Amino acid sequence: LTLLNRSFGSRLLGFLLRFLAKYEFDKIKSEVGEGIYFYLHHQPEVALEDCRQDWYNQISKVEELRMHLPLNLPLYVKESPSMFYRRSLEDYQRLHRLPNTFLVDNNSSTASVLKKAKLIITVSGTIALESVSNGVPVIMFHNTWFSECPGIKVFSSISEIKDINDIDKFNKKDSKNYLINLAKKISFEGRTLFLGRENISQKDFVNYIKAITELVNSKKIKFNEPG
Repeated sequence: LTLLNRSFGSRLLGFLLRFLAKYEFDKIKSEVGEGIYFYLHHQPEVALEDCRQDWYNQISKVEELRMHLPLNLPLYVKESPSMFYRRSLEDYQRLHRLPNTFLVDNNSSTASVLKKAKLIITVSGTIALESVSNGVPVIMFHNTWFSECPGIKVFSSISEIKDINDIDKFNKKDSKNYLINLAKKISFEGRTLFLGRENISQKDFVNYIKAITELVNSKKIKFNEPG
């Protein structure tokens, strides 16, 4: 009974903390506006662990980023949907205290963000693909399979960002063509499985392993360090 009471108490405390975080977030959330956007990541995540710098405390990294960006440029912080209201009340308050920094309403769509964003900053993630495909430049801190796409600049640390005006101009058509060609290089023929509704055969599995092996041996995939 004591263990059950403790379990219930822990769940109740967690609920109250999330409620307070939600309450605080709703008080200070902002609509989408023109400026720079930083996308927070779900945690734990491999991309955060693989970075040269310690990105585990993303709130501290946003504070550092704000110091390196011109104060006249608004910085909008977009929470990861999977982490929404899971961060502490203090985390949201710290972001709110930063000058010219805003927490974006989590109901805001990616399309609405990309219409207003001058620059997207993220450790990694598919938002980078969506951004360059819509003509919005991206700064990342982790190399991925699409890091060399036109419009994406990879830094190993925030301190390397000297002047955002130095971010290369690019044509979104070049980015789309790059991604299409890259997809063709790293794709192979096969069947798509949906939620285990179709069992993969041994032949399919062998072909899958063979295709992956050939792909790696062809050196079409580059594993570069940032910087």
